[in-house]
Amino acid sequence: MVDTRTWRTVRTLALTSCEPKFGLYLCSSSVGGFEPDGKGSRGSSLVVYDQSWHLLYRKRSSYLWRDEVAGRFLAGSADGSQMSQLDPRTGAVVRKLGAMRVWPPHVLDWRAG
Repeated sequence: MVDTRTWRTVRTLALTSCEPKFGLYLCSSSVGGFEPDGKGSRGSSLVVYDQSWHLLYRKRSSYLWRDEVAGRFLAGSADGSQMSQLDPRTGAVVRKLGAMRVWPPHVLDWRAG
């Protein structure tokens, strides 16, 4: 991170991308290398900061997918085999959605529940 008043580095973050959502910064971080056989790889992480860039939490997963769908924060495996709705401020599971039979989840009817 760079202080734009002085143009000096104030914090170095090992992040691959960040996007503002839910009044937070939802970031991705690649953890470890990806060996050809996949052994020992820890994959990517979800790293969440508040608006002042204070770390709120970090979730590690070897196959992490996350998105905002119908105003809800969903995270799980990229193949849809496990999916949960998370509280974006804490990372706590609000409810487990299980395997997604419909992909992408944008087409689900979210009115029930």
